[in-house]
Amino acid sequence: MTLSFSSFAYPPNSMDMTEYEYRRYVRPQLKSILQDYQTLLLLLNPEFKPIKKSFSDIKSLLKLKLELKDNCSGSQVKSCIIQLKKAQDIISSLKKISNGKVNLKNKEYLTIDEKLKAQKIYGDYQNHLLRAQASIDNLILDVTLVPPKNLYLRIQKDNINKVITSFYLFTTEASDNRFKNDLNGYWSNFVMPVYKFIIVKDQKKYFVNNINELNIRWNSLNVRLSKRGKKVSKQVKTLINIMHNRWNRVLKVTLNPMKHLKKKAQ
Repeated sequence: MTLSFSSFAYPPNSMDMTEYEYRRYVRPQLKSILQDYQTLLLLLNPEFKPIKKSFSDIKSLLKLKLELKDNCSGSQVKSCIIQLKKAQDIISSLKKISNGKVNLKNKEYLTIDEKLKAQKIYGDYQNHLLRAQASIDNLILDVTLVPPKNLYLRIQKDNINKVITSFYLFTTEASDNRFKNDLNGYWSNFVMPVYKFIIVKDQKKYFVNNINELNIRWNSLNVRLSKRGKKVSKQVKTLINIMHNRWNRVLKVTLNPMKHLKKKAQ
């Protein structure tokens, strides 16, 4: 019988992972799990197909926002402007995609009120795209005419954040309502922190300190989708199994339960 690590909780002193293992195995598996989550949303919600490319664009925008400084000065100004121009391109792409109609009319597991709420959030998302584009366009125009010594980007970053937040809020609100709360919790407490702190900021310490919380969030989604008798497609079941195996590989590389048990026995 294969031992699954997923149901255990471990203290920091049970961690037994080298830097090489973290970079060679843990981070790549977590990247794949995040990509799998995007695929999962599309499988659960085929209505998202017209905006499929938005998922990768939003991820790129999030990475850019995390890397962009609030204040740029001196030699930093030029690189900040380059980043803002990248944001312009991404937002322009998102605007074009957002014109594609996401039809929730015949969605089975969504009430009429839920459909109306989701459509309103999608409208908010489109408005946030317009505001974010305008704030960046105006700033770039200003700095082109009069190159500044300092550049303050909090307004632009705030507008970008509203785009990202409203997009992900829509994807959860428009999702199959049997799993909405689980998807929302998984996005907030697994997907976002893993992407922010481990993939973008590459903080191994964050992973070690929060592995139990990440484990709980993954198990919650896994149980809800695979072990509660809810009808889902064969593709969803297969994908959940793949994600489960990936997460177990992460735990097996990271944890040494015998190390913890030996310390308890001493």
